[in-house]
Amino acid sequence: MLRAVALSVVLGLAGLGLVLWWLGEDLTSALSVPLWAYAVGLGLALANYLAGSVRLMLLARLDGDALAFGKALRAYSLGLFSAAITPGSAGQAPAMVLSLVADGVRASAAWSMAVRVWISDLIFLALTLPLSVLLLARSTRLLRGYYPGVVAAGLFVGSLLVVWVLMYRMRWIKAAVGQLLRLPGTRRWRAKAVAFIGRIEQSGKTLWSAPLGAQLRLHLYTAVVYLSTYLTFYVVVAALRPNVPLLTTMAAAQVPMVAASFFPTPGGAGLLEVLAASLVRGEHTAAAVLAWRLLTYYLRMLVGPVLGAPVLAALRGTFAGGARPAEESG
Repeated sequence: MLRAVALSVVLGLAGLGLVLWWLGEDLTSALSVPLWAYAVGLGLALANYLAGSVRLMLLARLDGDALAFGKALRAYSLGLFSAAITPGSAGQAPAMVLSLVADGVRASAAWSMAVRVWISDLIFLALTLPLSVLLLARSTRLLRGYYPGVVAAGLFVGSLLVVWVLMYRMRWIKAAVGQLLRLPGTRRWRAKAVAFIGRIEQSGKTLWSAPLGAQLRLHLYTAVVYLSTYLTFYVVVAALRPNVPLLTTMAAAQVPMVAASFFPTPGGAGLLEVLAASLVRGEHTAAAVLAWRLLTYYLRMLVGPVLGAPVLAALRGTFAGGARPAEESG
């Protein structure tokens, strides 16, 4: 875990270093961000953690279970921490599930909650990412020479298509995986893989059949989770350049974050800093990007291990206990 954290920090600092060199600034520029901007950013981070935790509690109730706020907060914070230290943020869902299971939630219910988080996230991105692309295409050089409307429409349709498959057509995926795992050497995983996909299918169906009020609250919490992060970027940029437009600046945070999730570095570190800086170029840009990363990316590396210490200790004990007999038998 420490090596993963170190790699994430190194890559993130490398991205920041490139931005600083590119813009002719240095690390001391972060001191130019007013303290009130950091205070507001911490408040938005708190809103993010509260919304993410309450969302998990709501998802647990959809399965007829009760999840305590402390357990939900621990699972959410560990998910964010794992996302920050794994390539493409791929570790978020498994870490969240491990935390929930360690706190007594059934594994099937924990994965069901993770799938519903994916679905609600995709719906939010499908509705907002195309708008961000259009805003940036109008006010920056992004997609110049291309067709921003076509790109935005493609993102919208593609995201909703994934949501539709997750909620209604997982049987296609189940059939394809079932056939693929009939190949020699893969059959032992077939039953578990098909059962897992079946749980994903059931999770999507039960989400759609949930009461309208619960669905609206779910999407509200999801919006707070994302918008609090984008607003943090706006706050630190506006603190240094008061006349920046709200929506365009938030879009300049969203597009790099989504793009970085496909970049094979922990949490998209490196690429995210460069993209964000390129979209809001101007005086104090590097300072704003650095302050934003401190209030989001690096804060999650601190909060996750602190709040998730009991789960991390239990997992470490489990792995250590499993390794000891092997060492003794040797």
